Amino acid sequence: MADHEEMRAKLGRKLVHQYKEAEGLLREGSETEKAVDLLESALKETSESFPKSIMESASYAELLLSYGKALLQTLREQETEDALLGPEVLKSIEAKDTAEHGDQKEAEASKADADAEDELEDEEAGEEGAGEEEAKGEEVGDGGGADEGGEAGEGGDADEGVEDARDGDAQVSFELAWEQLENARVIFDSLSERKDHRLAVVLETLGDFSMENDDFDLAAKDYQAAIDVRLKIESQESRAIGGLHHSRYLALRRIDPLKAIDSLNLAIQLFNRRIVKAKEENRLEDAEGEASLRDEMQEEVKAFSDAIEKATNGAVSGVGFGAQAAEGSKDAVTVQPRKKARLDDTSNAEEAKDVDGATDGKTEG
Repeated sequence: MADHEEMRAKLGRKLVHQYKEAEGLLREGSETEKAVDLLESALKETSESFPKSIMESASYAELLLSYGKALLQTLREQETEDALLGPEVLKSIEAKDTAEHGDQKEAEASKADADAEDELEDEEAGEEGAGEEEAKGEEVGDGGGADEGGEAGEGGDADEGVEDARDGDAQVSFELAWEQLENARVIFDSLSERKDHRLAVVLETLGDFSMENDDFDLAAKDYQAAIDVRLKIESQESRAIGGLHHSRYLALRRIDPLKAIDSLNLAIQLFNRRIVKAKEENRLEDAEGEASLRDEMQEEVKAFSDAIEKATNGAVSGVGFGAQAAEGSKDAVTVQPRKKARLDDTSNAEEAKDVDGATDGKTEG
């Protein structure tokens, strides 16, 4: 958890209030764009109204971290929106508009034909009149085709323009999010008064960012770095560390199945120790909850191992497969991972304080 008292002393009540309001919006998963605006405003005021030395402080790093999280959340929401109301829905709407436009044109053409017939009744009948009518019909047909083709072409160009603009905006947001998170990492890592628990949160968020960017190798490295930091300051049975092992598994399963299984087994072993400890302390309800998560991960190990064995024609047996088999099964990711282990343990207040923020911005795999 960020040190609000320290932030208030450095930044003042107004900016800390903006920060806390934005953090609340991000936790609730609502009004993410408002959270982005609040944090952007706070960072701007901080850089313009305070000495430059403030930009090397933990308080400024907290603003950067939250801003990076908010941008990342915005990107996730945009991806979800594109999936739900994406190109197919837009095409459907456009098709409906085109059909309605076509019906209107057809009605206008019918009316024009009726008027033409009335005029012809007053003119001389015969082949000459029929020929003139046919010529008129051809002119109408040619004109309509040109209009429709032109409109279709313009619509296609507009669609491509909108899609290119959206892709460009997403790329800018990705780069901006990475800059905030990386700057926060540099600040936390350089502080004389160490804040390793906050550094671990930044590293985990960088891992989440790399996952969103499909850079699974870098995500695995970021998660491992977060594990290494937490092992220095927390119990080896920390739920946050268990969750990071699972996150690392989600990254590695796409590029190195052998190491992925190892990471998931480390998470299982950690939860086994937590179960034993909870039983020893007579926290049976907690033990039951931990066992449920452990069982899900054990099922996941089996399902993923079975998928790899099938993909490698039986060259892999259980989880004890070698590097060569793992290399041959890099594309064997047919089993979708279950939900990440949740780290919001409310039954243990002391531990919750230690790992607070470890799951901020988490996605479900």
